[in-house]
Amino acid sequence: MKTIIIMRHGEAEDNPPGFDDHWRRLSNRGCVEAKSIGTFLREHDIIPQIILASDSWRTDETASIVGAQMQYPESDIIREQFLYYCYTTEELLEYIAGLDDSAGCLLIVGHNPYIANAAYEMSKTPITHFPTAACAIYDFDVSKWADIRPKEGSMRIFATPKTLKFKDK
Repeated sequence: MKTIIIMRHGEAEDNPPGFDDHWRRLSNRGCVEAKSIGTFLREHDIIPQIILASDSWRTDETASIVGAQMQYPESDIIREQFLYYCYTTEELLEYIAGLDDSAGCLLIVGHNPYIANAAYEMSKTPITHFPTAACAIYDFDVSKWADIRPKEGSMRIFATPKTLKFKDK
């Protein structure tokens, strides 16, 4: 069994004119959103052995905050530039195919619309809206990452900070 958690980064600060979007940080709300998802995953014993994130600041912050809820070492987060730019679900699955098969659970933190499209493509269960810090958890009845195919996952959970009764403090 392989599990993939697909997550969109938390809410980001507004982008000032002329500022490089790549370096946008999470807003205070985005930090709380990420922590709520990390806590949810920990409380439900859904613990990734691999965390993969876009190399943008806001996805890195999101991945770090979620990982901290599970004592995942920040230095072990894999930051990939290709997750910031456009990619297809097939390209993402090609990357995943090269991961260590001894790991059973993977968290991917990315950006819309590509991360939402990947979530949509993982199972036959449709997702029509993928807000900030949303996460979709898919189980695949395979033993190797390379055997994962689009639409073959079983969606276990779709959670958002709002569905977890997120409170902006």
